[in-house]
Amino acid sequence: MTKNFSGGKGAKKRARKYVNNRNQTRQLVEKSQNQEYAKLTKALGCRRFTCLCSDGIERMTWIPGSLHWIRFRVDDYVLVSIRVELDSLKCDILHKYNPTEVQQLTEKKLIQKILQKEDRENNQNLLDLEQVEVEDPNQDEAIEVGDAFFDDI
Repeated sequence: MTKNFSGGKGAKKRARKYVNNRNQTRQLVEKSQNQEYAKLTKALGCRRFTCLCSDGIERMTWIPGSLHWIRFRVDDYVLVSIRVELDSLKCDILHKYNPTEVQQLTEKKLIQKILQKEDRENNQNLLDLEQVEVEDPNQDEAIEVGDAFFDDI
């Protein structure tokens, strides 16, 4: 018979996958000095992202080792600590907000600048798409080769 390495009777029932605390309310973590709210915009790899901060500046952010087990994705809202002394365009992630906390932040209008900048970029993208002219594939084009003309080869 094999040896029980998992922890004894009832170990599977105490496993993390059976804990259902995902919908518990947490206390909202608000920013302090040298901290900003940010939205992750692009994944760079090696635990790095670019983020759009609530002060309107786009910074490169780093996931520290204490948070490496949390899954971060593009469009997540986070609290970042700005590296003031070294480089103000780099920051570290301190906290990840869940969707209910993001809703609370929008109600308090703490991430208003991020949402406004997103709206402006989306409107600009829509205008760019409208300005692009679509070529008609049914248009007859004559091709000139030397002295001869060829229609739609």
